[in-house]
Amino acid sequence: MNEPSDISDNASVEELKPYQLPTEPIQDFVVKVLLSAGGRMGDFLWNGVRLNVGDNCVVEEQGRVEFGSVSLSKRPLYNSCPKKAPQGKILRKATEADIQLSKKLAEKEKAALVYCKEKAMELGLKMSVSKANYSFDEKKAVFYFTAESRVDFRELVKELNNFTKVKVELRQVGVRDKAKILGGCGPCGSELCCSGFLPEFVPVSIRMAKNQFLALSPEKISGVCGRLLCCLSYENDVYKELQKKAPKLGKMVDTYDGKRGKVTQLNLLTDRISLSFEDGTRGDFNINELGSGPPAEPRPVAARQDEFPQPFEARSTPPVNEPRERKSRPSPPRQTEKPKSSRSGQRDFKRKRPADINPTPAAKADDVKEAPATGEPKGENGTASRRRRRRGRRRTGN
Repeated sequence: MNEPSDISDNASVEELKPYQLPTEPIQDFVVKVLLSAGGRMGDFLWNGVRLNVGDNCVVEEQGRVEFGSVSLSKRPLYNSCPKKAPQGKILRKATEADIQLSKKLAEKEKAALVYCKEKAMELGLKMSVSKANYSFDEKKAVFYFTAESRVDFRELVKELNNFTKVKVELRQVGVRDKAKILGGCGPCGSELCCSGFLPEFVPVSIRMAKNQFLALSPEKISGVCGRLLCCLSYENDVYKELQKKAPKLGKMVDTYDGKRGKVTQLNLLTDRISLSFEDGTRGDFNINELGSGPPAEPRPVAARQDEFPQPFEARSTPPVNEPRERKSRPSPPRQTEKPKSSRSGQRDFKRKRPADINPTPAAKADDVKEAPATGEPKGENGTASRRRRRRGRRRTGN
């Protein structure tokens, strides 16, 4: 909201009480000015001159004199606000001579822009020059351009120095800054927000468009710069707060008369919701009227047998401390002959062990005594015999 322009320079805190200003001591007043140099906007210290919105003025910024117009009337500057310090101070309200000088500089900027574009094409530089700007004291010229990659424009700077006879600076900007510098009208028909009143760009994401239930069409949510509209962030916080008390799309909810329907449409600003019922009918309800119906009856599910426990007396308790019976496995048959090699006609290069060289005489059938019965299965474990053969090979070095 613009502050009244009839506030005097030496206004005290008591005089400003009807405007509900903070009680901190007033240090100074600032005025928001839109500079003609690059479409930048900033706060400048007020010097006591009566200025209205739209008036032209001359300001000083970092030792340079610039020309601009007032976009927001004066307001008090406190110790805690604004977050950024003023960029400079206002020198005077623009006179007729200042306005004529600004028109003269505008003609020089057009000629310099055409010359810069021609030289960039001659040098084969892949850059798009957007605007040329002279400082109000005619000591510096700034050229704004866009490019997809870095550009070596040293030769171009030399040509521009010879043409303008002042200090030249080439500044690369993005597509959003290009739209801010050039200005224009947005899809809504109003002046672009970035060139009209936005001091800086804010991050904008596609989630903001989804929160506001907008059509995700690039033509609908994109600005003249090709990026997402800056205005998507204006009402995003409001929609996020309203969504906390509203059901989601596709959710089943109950109405005040006991019906149960599916959410098909939401209007968060009017607190209205559209439901579709199982019989094919539709209805609009207030969000506060939902959730008062009876809960849906659960579907019957067939019970399993193990869900019904037996009585305590009928339960079978397992025996305690009773040894389990081991089932004896039949012993594998002992191999009496060495299995023949599957490769016929090939020589066996496996070395013989000392036990095979001097074999012990086989015991006769009469000398074989039966081993006492120990309850263990007869026969020899194949794994243990293989281990003994490996140990024998290691000892003999074979």
